Amino acid sequence: MKKVLFFLLFVLLVSASANPIAFNLFSELLFTDDGWQIEIKSISTWLVMWDSTAKFTLVFQSGNDTARYMDMSVFDDNFLVFTPEDLDTTLNLESFEDSLKVILLVNNETYVSDELSWGLDGVISAPLASQSICFGRTDFGYMGSDLTYYLDNSPTIGSINDTVGAHGRIEGYIIDPYGQPIADASIKFCNYGYTFFEIFSDSSGLFSSEPVSYKWQIQISKDGYKTQTLTQQIWPDSTIELNIVLKPKPEYYQSYFPLQVGNVWKYSQLYSSFSYTLSIDSVVTIGDYQYYKITENNYEKYLRYDSLGNVLIYQNGTDTSLYILSLGIQDSIQLSTGEYPVFVNVSIIDSMNLSIGSFENIISLYFWVEGIFDGEVELFFAKNVGLIEKTIWGTGPVQYQLSYAKVNGVEYPTSGIQSNPGQPEKYTLKLTNYPNPFNQSTTISYSLPMDGNIKLSVFDINGKCVDNLFTGKQRAGSYHFIWNGGNLSSGIYFIWIQSEKGTFSHKCLLVK
Repeated sequence: MKKVLFFLLFVLLVSASANPIAFNLFSELLFTDDGWQIEIKSISTWLVMWDSTAKFTLVFQSGNDTARYMDMSVFDDNFLVFTPEDLDTTLNLESFEDSLKVILLVNNETYVSDELSWGLDGVISAPLASQSICFGRTDFGYMGSDLTYYLDNSPTIGSINDTVGAHGRIEGYIIDPYGQPIADASIKFCNYGYTFFEIFSDSSGLFSSEPVSYKWQIQISKDGYKTQTLTQQIWPDSTIELNIVLKPKPEYYQSYFPLQVGNVWKYSQLYSSFSYTLSIDSVVTIGDYQYYKITENNYEKYLRYDSLGNVLIYQNGTDTSLYILSLGIQDSIQLSTGEYPVFVNVSIIDSMNLSIGSFENIISLYFWVEGIFDGEVELFFAKNVGLIEKTIWGTGPVQYQLSYAKVNGVEYPTSGIQSNPGQPEKYTLKLTNYPNPFNQSTTISYSLPMDGNIKLSVFDINGKCVDNLFTGKQRAGSYHFIWNGGNLSSGIYFIWIQSEKGTFSHKCLLVK
């Protein structure tokens, strides 16, 4: 190998300075059976005035070792390749995780410094066998070219780097928490705080790209949803499949109308003595779906969630939407139902103060029917509480406010509520599954705090029962069931346990 006689720096640097210059000396690193090969860029084209007494030294530092190259007797304009034998002492580099710092000393002062790390916490993942780590200009085909590190299946030690064998593929679907596709979601590929290129999901939520093999910061965003950022190493000549779930803002609209056995809401009409109460008594199965039985002043209703988080009410043998909670991701919408169009305006406010307390994370739904004045209704929902205020306009506004509630074990107003020392310990049932997400089968685990009759079932996102796993009496203790969903399509499913003390559910994701 030709050795380096003399290193020449930037033409603008006309005097020796003790401040290190930011410059990429590193070009390529390849691990071999004999150790490693390090390719350094020649800097002979960057001229600077140095007198003949200037002393140049090249320093290599790994995570544990430091070695030097001091023989400047050979001059070469091409890329400079170093092996362990070229250095004055041993330089150990670990292929699975390490760092490499290259320093150019001029008169024993650091003048140019360049550092690379790889592995779990590195700027790039550890290279696989026969792969090299490169630094160079890469054409992404979207927003032009730029400099970055990347993994390469076709090393070019000793010559200019290219991107042949340095691209991988990433593809997948963007969905909401209920398994519905999200179209036109933005997928940005970033590093160094800069967006290199951007793609969008199609109408089915599908996205795909073939970026250079770098450890990308991938930012997924869509108006009305929480932005998600993940770090993903793209591997050369390989495909990575991702299913990304974006959570709406605010998160999970089902939490704005919590359906759980034992929940109670009492509403009082302002400036009147009239009031009414809603209570969830039990869970019943009608056809293939499960519904929550709600009693309103001795009148029974049957409600369930649909795949978008809307609350459906079962009436006359069919489901109709009670509240369009999923529209919290939009500003307004027109519903073409009936003779007149129905308009819905959605807004999100920070908080509301009622006589029973202050509530935060509020969705406001404002309905009106074009041409019908008395068809205007405004509803306010608080997260984890439900409907807290309703106003109906007619000859005059009729307003109802939440005056008492017990939701998911929390009472409102909370002040002055004392626990009953004689009350039995609350019945709790632990339910989970692993792995989650899963490919075909998953292990469902649950623990019973007391003996009782149990029914274990699996439902899809539409509330349809897809599998009955167990029905019968079990003693207190821990249980495991292996559920195989290989005959089902990918998506979100809910594991349900019905006991004599209540119903418990757990969400899981099947990915094929």
